[in-house]
Amino acid sequence: MTQDTKYIATSDFLEDQTIEPRDKGIGGSDIATIVGLNPFSSKWDLWATLTGRKKRFSGNVATGVGTKLEPYVCDEYRLTKDVQLVGPTASTIDGIVRRSPDRLILQDNGILEAKTSLGYGARKMWGGSDDSEIPDYYNTQARWYMSMPYDLSKLRTYEDFDAIETHILMNGKQWAAEYTDFAVFMTGPEHRYYRLYHDQEISDVLLEEAHKFWNQHVLRDIEPDPDGSASAAKHIAERFKETTQELKKPDAETSSIIDEYRKLYIFKKRIDKALAQRKQHIQTSIAEDRGIQGDFGKITWYTQTRKSFNKDTLYQTLMKHLPRDIIDQCFKTANAAKDTRVFLSSWSNTNDPTAEEVSSCLD
Repeated sequence: MTQDTKYIATSDFLEDQTIEPRDKGIGGSDIATIVGLNPFSSKWDLWATLTGRKKRFSGNVATGVGTKLEPYVCDEYRLTKDVQLVGPTASTIDGIVRRSPDRLILQDNGILEAKTSLGYGARKMWGGSDDSEIPDYYNTQARWYMSMPYDLSKLRTYEDFDAIETHILMNGKQWAAEYTDFAVFMTGPEHRYYRLYHDQEISDVLLEEAHKFWNQHVLRDIEPDPDGSASAAKHIAERFKETTQELKKPDAETSSIIDEYRKLYIFKKRIDKALAQRKQHIQTSIAEDRGIQGDFGKITWYTQTRKSFNKDTLYQTLMKHLPRDIIDQCFKTANAAKDTRVFLSSWSNTNDPTAEEVSSCLD
């Protein structure tokens, strides 16, 4: 896949419907998904996106705020650290590896990633100021961006292109990042900076996992095993809409999974009941107050006013103004029938599983 000589914003590149989903490769968020460190996506989501079955996430209010604040966050870092930044950069594709670091610190072999973390829990999520406090999701993204050297002659930026040309003349076109700095603007408000050094062994593991996923699931178009995600559940329900009356015998693998499901199901019911009992005890202890606070943290139980649609009230109001047959027809039209497959279990053996048996199902 060739690069245009013009700057291509990352978001525009990902949303360009004329580019085949597979040609967009695996990016920083995608590799975090593959190794199970993306809390916002599952392997099934990624497979469906790369094979064109699902639209790629195009952003929300939070990502929009981050995009708008990125220049400000980078400029504050530049002034604080007294360095020259190059970028923003366009998406680059090297094989299946897609990378789009926010800025480059060419003279010091570094990458800068600008992050905006606003809202409750921002400080807790990022912790202190060393690399061990960088959230796994961002840690993996940075290691992906440092996983291979860059060919600066193919790198396109919105600005500072002269800096790249000068660097190529003086040092050659091959450039490798030795570290990534995270400039984080978080609730406070405050700026925090974290540094993550490159480790080729870790990057090699990521590259190996990426190629394994690509070859097995994308090229061969074989969906990943069910992963418990809402997306996978929706896909399975859509895929098997039609039903028969047959009750078939399970194979050996399914029988083993059913046994694990039974143990987890029974244990979950016991856990749910235990949680409900303890929740009621805490509510009784809180009584009329807002909540309780201690070394454990804080638990609140307060009154929240929420408006909801009351169909009966609407029905009574309409009856004063409209004939009954018209009202009935309106509700009949609004309540369209929809077939839904219901998953139920009936156990012939309901002996409580042991803790060891449950633990083995979670491995």
